[in-house]
Amino acid sequence: MRIKRIYNIYWHMIRRTENPKSKDYHLYGARGIKICDEWRNDYESFEKWSLENGYADNLTIDRKDNFKGYCPSNCRWATRKEQSENKRNTIHVKYNGENVTISELSRLSGISSNILGSRICKYGWSVERAINEPINHVKRDITFNGKTQSISKWAKELNIPYATLKQRFKNGWDTSRALGGVS
Repeated sequence: MRIKRIYNIYWHMIRRTENPKSKDYHLYGARGIKICDEWRNDYESFEKWSLENGYADNLTIDRKDNFKGYCPSNCRWATRKEQSENKRNTIHVKYNGENVTISELSRLSGISSNILGSRICKYGWSVERAINEPINHVKRDITFNGKTQSISKWAKELNIPYATLKQRFKNGWDTSRALGGVS
């Protein structure tokens, strides 16, 4: 069974890198991702590398550098979670002197990755501010300039779409900025 699974992984690598009809070709072959000659011309070489380099039935082949092809020096066997954090669109930030992903930062700080992503990428906050600034959860009634009313009433009064106003509070905007529309 193990050898059959390794062969299927090998076959799928060839397909996504060489077959324009493959649904994933645009993500691999069309981007110039190839399989090294050592593996492409000799399945047994790939199988041997796999068994000697951590292959397990619960792991997937992962390229360490997503801009390079499949070869022994650029591949590893990884969990689906590890692989999902090694995508081209994964955002890395410096935290305590280390490169971490937003999802790793979320686990370390206890703040949702959506909030951290918005704070760092959308609003340009520093990592320190993003993890230390209190989260302003959406409140039912908002007080501003001595007047208290619901978000929906503020939205109507200020001619701001309700969803926009609610999202501003959800993203951690303070009341003045959210209602004033200052971005």
